[in-house]
Amino acid sequence: MDIDHIFIFTNDDGKIADELVQFGLTEGSSRVHVGQGTANRKFYFGNFFLEILWVHNEEELKSDITKPTGLWQRADFNSTNSPFGLCIVNTDETEKLFDNAIKYQPAYFPNGLNIDLLKNEQNLSLPWTFRLPFKGQKKNETEPTKHKCGLKNLTSVEFGISNFDQTDKFILQFIGQEKIKFNFSATNNLTLTFDDNKKGLTKEFEKLNLKIKYLQRKTTANTGFASGGLKCKLGAFYFYLSSVLVDSFVLRNPPERKARNRCQI
Repeated sequence: MDIDHIFIFTNDDGKIADELVQFGLTEGSSRVHVGQGTANRKFYFGNFFLEILWVHNEEELKSDITKPTGLWQRADFNSTNSPFGLCIVNTDETEKLFDNAIKYQPAYFPNGLNIDLLKNEQNLSLPWTFRLPFKGQKKNETEPTKHKCGLKNLTSVEFGISNFDQTDKFILQFIGQEKIKFNFSATNNLTLTFDDNKKGLTKEFEKLNLKIKYLQRKTTANTGFASGGLKCKLGAFYFYLSSVLVDSFVLRNPPERKARNRCQI
């Protein structure tokens, strides 16, 4: 299964996303989810995006349309509920997972377009899981995907689950999936690994319960080549060329090989 995006609920109107910007991520577009009562800030990569989510309008979040989704439970920071949402790309492979999903028609979607939703009410330590109505992964050609910290593509996701039950039917659906894993943890948390480098650097964002594992960027040892290094190389070449010319002159003129009598008047 492929991941379309992941959201993290915050309680600071999305200000925590500034830490991601300071880390070196380039921020993409943002929006208010009219009728749902949430707003976001987003960060796009080659194969998914990360969404920082917060409550924009509590009345809309607990309205007759939105409350049945259980989304408001994920925004409750006084609970042990998981603040994470997992959006899986809509493919034929996901049919079994969403076989008993509920249908959610967001107010900001055109009529007839429903989100397939798994609230995971049996265990709120699991992420709020859903898929969008259109097949395949949407290409975000207008969003920035280049980041100063070098992150490119998401390799895998690991959810730390405080109330972990390996026999849970939801978790069993992900056995054998390399990109999405669930493991026991003292707290609900999320680890994102980028660019196939689990042994690279790790950046922690405590307020988001988020860890990012990413590739360590390498720099060339000869950093001064473009300025001073170039001058040194040109100087060495000039010295070598001069030596060749002198040797050539001496070889062609044998008398010059003998040192002149410096005492001669």
